[in-house]
Amino acid sequence: MGMKAGDDKTLSIRHSEVNKASLGIGSGTLFSAYDSAGGTVVDGTERTVPLGTTRLADSVFSLTAGEVTIGADCWLEISAAATARPVSADGASRGDVELKLQRDGGDSTWVDITGCFARGYTREMAAGSTRHVGTTMSIGAQILQWNAGEAIRMRVWDDEPVAPDQALMAGGSSLTLKVVRFT
Repeated sequence: MGMKAGDDKTLSIRHSEVNKASLGIGSGTLFSAYDSAGGTVVDGTERTVPLGTTRLADSVFSLTAGEVTIGADCWLEISAAATARPVSADGASRGDVELKLQRDGGDSTWVDITGCFARGYTREMAAGSTRHVGTTMSIGAQILQWNAGEAIRMRVWDDEPVAPDQALMAGGSSLTLKVVRFT
């Protein structure tokens, strides 16, 4: 028995009629920022990457002094990168530059996020040389659960500093957050 015109039982819902947040879908809620200035010294002291330029920040996210606060219970997909290079031309500049992500549960107690760590090596080629071997450390596609009010930050340091130090490159460090699902 065939169907006649008008017998189609398909449900049609316009996009504007669906409240994605009520379904628990992240609907592309995004945050993206980067360090446009660069120059942050990378030595034996841990420092927060100064995410000074925001590309996109939906209302769920707020950025203050390199720390991003998440304003809703959700699952986030997280990607981060930092790029450093030697700052001297004396032939001795080298280092093991490290990047990690930390989480604050809303009480100003920052803890390292397991699985969100990267390490790279920088070196100046020779004294007086303008050739440097820089490094980019990246942490990508981590999916973690967050509670409203928690925050995330990127930290860099040189695990085995040999003076002179390294520095972050302008435009080379970034953090991207995407809500995968609201909870």
